[in-house]
Amino acid sequence: MLSPERIETALAASWPALETVTDGRWEARFAGGYSGRSNSIQVFDPADDSDPEARIARLAGLYRAQNLDPLFKVTPLTGAATRAAVAALGWALHHDSFVLAAEPDPTLSAPEGIAIVAPTSASWRDAQALLQGYGAETRAILADLVALLPAPNAGFIRTAPDGRPLASALCVVAQGVAVPLNVIVAPEARGQGHGRAVMEAVLAWSAAQSPDALAIQVLRDNAPAVALYQSLGFSYLYSYHYRRGSRS
Repeated sequence: MLSPERIETALAASWPALETVTDGRWEARFAGGYSGRSNSIQVFDPADDSDPEARIARLAGLYRAQNLDPLFKVTPLTGAATRAAVAALGWALHHDSFVLAAEPDPTLSAPEGIAIVAPTSASWRDAQALLQGYGAETRAILADLVALLPAPNAGFIRTAPDGRPLASALCVVAQGVAVPLNVIVAPEARGQGHGRAVMEAVLAWSAAQSPDALAIQVLRDNAPAVALYQSLGFSYLYSYHYRRGSRS
């Protein structure tokens, strides 16, 4: 199985930020507050563990200057001194999550009724906005972010007979790792197999891109999603979480 360093690097590459500030092997990523993935501080080498208090303070100030809550993504690549410094800040636990991984299966085929479109297309962005409940500002940030996605990538939509979106997802292959993202099902359509159908299409499409592996991020307390992904061949790889500070 691939290492956490390979996975975390691929996860970051699969979902770009609009702005990135680097400090050694630390990154502070900014995207107007859209998702922790593109709006957090993260370390990509546990050996880069010196002077964490001052580095966190400096980078957190950059978020506050943009009127954003500072976030720190704590992963297996976060060094011991940095973990201790983050814990000492007393920032609130935010999005305790798993990374699950799977091997590609080239025998899979996509189920019928799933549209596979460019993530930059209006149809995919509109489906995501409706299902996620995005307002105009968030829709605009999403449009800017998907324009920066590395290739190959694809958006997935399942619609009702009346054209209403029931489920949607995204998949990006970055650095040899296929990363399903933004998996969402309409609340009234959950438990009816739409999420599974979209994920089966994601898995079939991604296998055709010949990645080394697949990796997906899921909230620890999202038991239905964890169960779905495990039933599709994903298994636990490691945990991570965010710590969120105040804007002042």
